[in-house]
Amino acid sequence: MCGRYQTPDEKEIRPGDTALVYTAQGTEHMCWGISSIDKKLIINARSETAAEKPLFRQAMKTGRAYIEASAFFEWDGHKRCHAFTTPDQAKIYLAALYIQAQDGQKRFAILTQPAQENAKGIHPRMPCFLPSEEYRHLWLYNNELAPALLNELQPLQIERIQREAEQISLFNE
Repeated sequence: MCGRYQTPDEKEIRPGDTALVYTAQGTEHMCWGISSIDKKLIINARSETAAEKPLFRQAMKTGRAYIEASAFFEWDGHKRCHAFTTPDQAKIYLAALYIQAQDGQKRFAILTQPAQENAKGIHPRMPCFLPSEEYRHLWLYNNELAPALLNELQPLQIERIQREAEQISLFNE
C-alpha cells in the first residue's frame, strides 16, 4: 500500500489531494483516489489483479499513468509512519491508473506489489516502481506490453529514512 507520498519539491500528497500525474497525453493535475460503487475511496490497486477488476479494467487499457515522487510513506500496526526512498534520495516513479469519474474529474490510484524484504515488517505491500525512462515510456504507450511489464519489474533499492512526525490518519481531516 502507499498511504502518502512526497513530491520532489517536498510537498506531501495525501489521499484526496490533487497532484501532478504523467499520462500518454502529457501532465495533468488529478485527484488521488477513485470512488468505488460503495463510495469508498480507493487509493491503491493491486498490480496482480487490476486488469481483472471492473473498476480498473478500462484504465489498464487507456488510463495508465505515473507519479513522480521522492519518498513514499507506510504505517505499521502501531500507527507509526515510516518513510522510504532510494539510497541516493533520487526521484522515484510510481505506476498509476486513472479514470474519468462520474463528476467529470480525473482521479488516480497507485499500483502496488508485494513489499520487498526490507519493507515487509512495516507493510505487506508497496508501490510499483517504474525504474527507467524506457519502462515509463513502455508503461504509457505500449498497450501490448504494459500489463506484463508490471510482472517483470525488478525491485528498486529502497531504504527507510527517519520520519520526524507520526501520522494517525491517512486522510485530510
